[in-house]
Amino acid sequence: MGFKEFWPLYLQAHRRPATRACHYLATATGMSAAVVALLLRDPWIFLVTVVICYAVAIASHHFIERNRALILMNPAWGAVADLRMSWLAATDRLDTEYARHNVAAVVGLKAGWRLAERELRMRRYAPVVISAAGLLIGLADLHDIIDPDARLIYPVVQLGAPIAAFACALAAAWVALLVDRIETRGAPITADTPVAARRNVRLSALGVTFRRAAVCLAVIGASAFAAGEVVELGFW
Repeated sequence: MGFKEFWPLYLQAHRRPATRACHYLATATGMSAAVVALLLRDPWIFLVTVVICYAVAIASHHFIERNRALILMNPAWGAVADLRMSWLAATDRLDTEYARHNVAAVVGLKAGWRLAERELRMRRYAPVVISAAGLLIGLADLHDIIDPDARLIYPVVQLGAPIAAFACALAAAWVALLVDRIETRGAPITADTPVAARRNVRLSALGVTFRRAAVCLAVIGASAFAAGEVVELGFW
């Protein structure tokens, strides 16, 4: 089975917001563990964390979604689908993807509506948290300047590029929140409001654009940081 056939099945198996939230948490934790393991040069940190993250994701299917985790069917496509779902959620395109594949999310009940609102709030603030965390890690890495063992071939690029990218990402994420607050001020929201209407009220088009830019800049920052660490550790 190719990923093109696997992806609609994956969406169908992740219809509940709480299930998706567990996967977002597991994916973010796994990626953070990869950075920490690289910094400390300890692969066991990454391996142990990945096992825990898989356990959380699988448990969410058993206790929340009440179905079988597709990652057990195809671990490789499951991991790729986790990353893609998290990316689409962070860039506010997940609802469109569900609609494109004619998969209805479970948000009809009042409790489901609350969970959907929490997931939407997570999407709004995730770029802020990720960018701020990346910026702090980049600033903490500046101690390499005085570390005689640090292999800084291009110090301005290796240390400055991640900080600049994460700082721009954080700024874009905050602008997105500000734009959402200004453009959606006073818009009424109730439990009877359709899902599409709630999204249109809670997320402005300009805010979505800035949020996507923040996520892209954060990815650039993470890539620059990883490349700098690879050079510093002598792997390149």
